[in-house]
This record gives sequence, C-alpha cells and structure tokens, in this order.
Amino acid sequence: MEQMKQDSQVLDAIYAAFQPYIAQQDFFDILYSEKAGYLYFLTDPKEAAGITFLDTPEKMLSVLANEVINDIVFSHPAVDQRGNALTAEEREACTGRLSAILDTMDGDTGPYRRFLQGYLDSYRF
Repeated sequence: MEQMKQDSQVLDAIYAAFQPYIAQQDFFDILYSEKAGYLYFLTDPKEAAGITFLDTPEKMLSVLANEVINDIVFSHPAVDQRGNALTAEEREACTGRLSAILDTMDGDTGPYRRFLQGYLDSYRF
C-alpha cells in the first residue's frame, strides 16, 4: 500500500512537471480519473485514439519522453533518409529539453534522469 502511495505521488510530480509541455500538444493528452488514474490518449487522428494507463512512474516517463523525442526527431524533413537511432545533435536536444522539464521538479530527480538516459540509449524509431 505504501508503494502505491509513493508511486501516486511520483506520478503527480511527473505530470505536474510535464503539464506545460502536455498543454501545448495537439496530438495527445493525459487526463486523470479518480477511478483509473492517469490516462494517455491520442487526440489526432481521432480514429487512432486508444488509451494507455500510466500506472507507474516508468510508464509515464517513457510515454512522455517518447513524445518529446519524436517532436525533435520528426521536426527534420530528412528523418527517413538515415538510420533509426538518434543523432548526436538530436540526443543533445532531447537531453536538454527533458532536463529542463525535470529541473522544475522538487526533490531528487537523479533516478528520473538515469531512467531517461537509459531510454535515450535504447530509443529507436
């Protein structure tokens, strides 16, 4: 029970840190339900709208990091003309943007930063 309470507090903190980023997005949203917790869904195209339950901090960070990374990677028109790993430039941009978001959180963000660095290491599109 204590772990669930801690996870809930971490989820709230992650959501709060990413809220300005989420609010700017037209393609997805995250809502909170008292019954189901945090829910991620696509808003465009509407026919693609499935729901993902963000029930762990790792899942929430993965989903949000993926959105941030995709914003950076797919902002370049020649993305389909190279490999599927991040370039050094993209990795730097992703690290900077994600770090700026984590900087808004209180407390020790080291575990989140390590998680996101591992996510960036394994990211493929």
